[in-house]
Amino acid sequence: MNKKIVSALLLLCLICSAVFAQNALTDRYLKAASDQYANRNNAKAFEHINFVLKQYNDKTPPQNVVLLAQAIYADCLSEIKATNDKFRFTEFQANLKEFPYVADDNLSRELRIVTAQFIAQAEEAERQAREALANSENRNDSPAMKEILEATERAERNSAAAMRALYEDFTRAYDANQQNQREEQEAANNRLLNTVRESLEASSSETAAQSNKLLIILIVIAVLFIVAIIAVIISVNMSRKQQQMFAQTLRVVSELQRIPYEESGSLKLANMYAGMRNIEAAGEGTNRPRLQQFEQHEVNDELRAELRDLAAECEAKGQQIDKVTGRKNNSKNVAELVFKIAQKMNLGEYTSMLYFCASMVYDIGFLAIDPTLLEKEKLTEEEKYQIRGHVKAGVEQIDFVPEKFRGVFIEAILMHHENLDGSGYPDGLQGDAIPPVARIIHVVESFIAQISKRNYRGIFDKETAIQELRSHPDRYDGAIIDALDTLI
Repeated sequence: MNKKIVSALLLLCLICSAVFAQNALTDRYLKAASDQYANRNNAKAFEHINFVLKQYNDKTPPQNVVLLAQAIYADCLSEIKATNDKFRFTEFQANLKEFPYVADDNLSRELRIVTAQFIAQAEEAERQAREALANSENRNDSPAMKEILEATERAERNSAAAMRALYEDFTRAYDANQQNQREEQEAANNRLLNTVRESLEASSSETAAQSNKLLIILIVIAVLFIVAIIAVIISVNMSRKQQQMFAQTLRVVSELQRIPYEESGSLKLANMYAGMRNIEAAGEGTNRPRLQQFEQHEVNDELRAELRDLAAECEAKGQQIDKVTGRKNNSKNVAELVFKIAQKMNLGEYTSMLYFCASMVYDIGFLAIDPTLLEKEKLTEEEKYQIRGHVKAGVEQIDFVPEKFRGVFIEAILMHHENLDGSGYPDGLQGDAIPPVARIIHVVESFIAQISKRNYRGIFDKETAIQELRSHPDRYDGAIIDALDTLI
């Protein structure tokens, strides 16, 4: 009896280990697909995401997997169309037939166009082969030459037929998938109606007045429930789409070279407030700028109250910024972490409070950007630079900030995209030339972005996010990352 129990437990452990190992492998391939997609290596991303999709067999994968697959498939199809690669297109069709749920309306429409393009090419090649065969008959070419021409004509005809067949198979699979979704939705609606009907039948023994009252209540509840579900779905979809489009827009914009000095004029504006900075970078001649302890102001009750009032105004502005960019509570999250880092680095109460206020509105320039630009799928070069101009536009949005605090706000708004090696924007500042508040915000914003759901990218845990920041000493201040690491 004991041996049987032990054997059963061992078998259960083996099964659990196999399941966990498979899940871990799927997660690794999903992250690899996300990384390759971010690096624009479409072939590798396509290979990894197809491995992930196969793990779900006949089940529909989670929404985040489907969204990533849709993005990768769309990019692959665009690349196939541009390179006119018939072999990759045949492979693409075969995979799409296997995973029809990946195709949304846009991908289906683009697939129809590309299929027609390749079929037209195959038909033209077939026509040319027929003409060559006819000319061969007139020239009395050798039998071997005729066989080659006949084989070429058959191959092109079979190629066109094969692509038509693959597209028809995909269409049938896609239609079947759509029908299944409609049937599932209809079944859900029927279950809801049956629940209401059963409730009404259960109350039939009561008086007529009570029955009518219960019927009205149930109908109202059902209508309100359906309306609430629809409202939540619409709100979630719109929020997700806005976040995805904003993150995608920033990714495209970040790949540009920095805005030329002559165009931005922002460095000159920042230098006007150079004397108003509260702290300076220490350790001249080092490769990594560090912050030193410095308290410029004695914080009395009057100054503390003034900073609290300023923080309330900044919080209201931050809510407006988060609404435009679709990043819920981003301003508060960044500001709180910046405040804690400033305290951890012994920058003093005054500096910490001022940095807290400035960090809530560091992206205020997006309020001056046309919001439709953040939702566009493709941007012109001019539009990309308009979005990058949010740092300069933000400087013009802080007239609510008292003059004595404005220097730190300008540094936070204007320079939080500068990198230590000078590859950032708008002015390509390096090392000590980047103000401390901008360096802290740069680290915190990147950290929060890595641990949050953004677009189709992988989501890092906090430790992995710290490691990712440390892997880029050319961008981020290591002393600030050390302080952040101790806080999380």
